[in-house]
Amino acid sequence: MATPNNDLQVYKAENRVFKFVRTPPSSIAGWTTLFTVKHEFTDVSAIFAVAGVVLDATKGWLTVTLGPTQTTLTPGDYVYDFTRTDLGSVTVLSTGKFQVLPIARII
Repeated sequence: MATPNNDLQVYKAENRVFKFVRTPPSSIAGWTTLFTVKHEFTDVSAIFAVAGVVLDATKGWLTVTLGPTQTTLTPGDYVYDFTRTDLGSVTVLSTGKFQVLPIARII
């Protein structure tokens, strides 16, 4: 599976669900995945990490759910990776820019 580069955007403090699809579709039964956000790919520590959830194992659908705990970051550009972390190895499934946009509220 190739490692797609997909840029993602969230508004500060929003709830967001990202869906990832394995291409071509194939079984992902039993997979353990991890979504991490960092300032730079070379950083040792992540700002946060969230486990992915298998939505449909036979179709290769995974989701990552973020809430205000994860998205309340200073607006700006970060990086993310989404990896398969089981079977004694790590496989990168997707990487890209993770952009946090400021909240625009009218009160």
